[in-house]
Amino acid sequence: MKTALVAGASGLAGRAMVDHLLHVGRFNVLALARRADDLFQNVEGVTPLACDLLDAASVSAALAPYDVNYLFYTAVYTGKGGVANFAPKSDTELRFTQFAMRGMKWPARLAAGLIPNTFFNLFHNVAGGGESENNRSMMKNVIDACRGTDSHLEHVTLLTGGKYHGHHLGPRFYAGYHSPIEEHFPRPPGQNWYYAVEDYVAESQAQDQTWHYTTLRPSSIMGFATGSPYNLGTSLAVYASIRKQRGESLLLPAGPASQMCDIEFSPAECIADMMLWSTEETRCRNEAYNASYGARTCWRDVWQDLADFFDMPAEYTDRAQCVGQITRGYADTWREMCSRYDLAYPEFGEVCATAFLDQQFIIDWDAGYSPKKSRAHGYSKSTEPRAMFHKLFDDLVEHRVIPDPKDIGAD
Repeated sequence: MKTALVAGASGLAGRAMVDHLLHVGRFNVLALARRADDLFQNVEGVTPLACDLLDAASVSAALAPYDVNYLFYTAVYTGKGGVANFAPKSDTELRFTQFAMRGMKWPARLAAGLIPNTFFNLFHNVAGGGESENNRSMMKNVIDACRGTDSHLEHVTLLTGGKYHGHHLGPRFYAGYHSPIEEHFPRPPGQNWYYAVEDYVAESQAQDQTWHYTTLRPSSIMGFATGSPYNLGTSLAVYASIRKQRGESLLLPAGPASQMCDIEFSPAECIADMMLWSTEETRCRNEAYNASYGARTCWRDVWQDLADFFDMPAEYTDRAQCVGQITRGYADTWREMCSRYDLAYPEFGEVCATAFLDQQFIIDWDAGYSPKKSRAHGYSKSTEPRAMFHKLFDDLVEHRVIPDPKDIGAD
């Protein structure tokens, strides 16, 4: 039986990859993450390996007893950058950010970037400015540990994302931006940790050539995990649950333009299936693909689907509103709900990433991903947004992350 290593196994895509490998049943599964022992200690068929991926000696020691054949790399280092650098505290600050994005010229935009928590941090740091070296080091440490003298490494599948092509920049900040994104489009200028990691893998494979790699670039990943700063689906579910408990309508904080733009989601289970496919299809060797499954929609339609699932009225606004401001006081409501409904995660910040929601809702340009290349190479699976969201929410109810919507507010 071949051995498969999932690096970053505690995240959205990593947990789905572990589950998929167990379901397939053809692999010895290694789950590598800081919290691996907490998450996988009692999961049959999984060997948890807890270590710090930035510590080369720790990674080497953890993997020394194993001969890894397939590496599925889903880890990411955000540090002090990433979503945390875009955390508007009020509607005023959020609207200033939108004004800066839409109307100001570059000198004023750069000046605005000196102000903490404004758009400059969003469009620079969330893509990996300052985090490239750490992410490259983590990737290097894992690959080095898998490539011992007697190793039988066959394939590395790496997960990056749409910011590789400027999804986060849009046409105002990157003149070469075009939607739907195709894999051959050039990189935008500037720093991005995706570039550092993808380049390292390509260079390492070119020197070795005893193994192959594939890169997948998803849009917003939808799946189950806690403590993730990029957990969109769970954040939406918790937001809706709290508003229903408080007797409020389901308010979409995005402005009118953002409500109607093309957006796309990548279900974690589809990513896992595609990652395994990449190891089996020879045309995937040393290639990159959009992790696109047909789940293109707009926030206006998504919001009605959410309202239907939670059986509450949808509400729309004519001006963008700050999620951080809307949710003030929600932490106390959430703790009360966790006690009342016997939920598993009472810390609001662990299950609802308000800064990430603001980052998603502020984008007012189309952000679609073309599946043409993967379709041409034989991958045909697709998903439908409404079914994707409802399946995720059912899973969250089952795992006691949110209450059953039918019970919310009931005496």
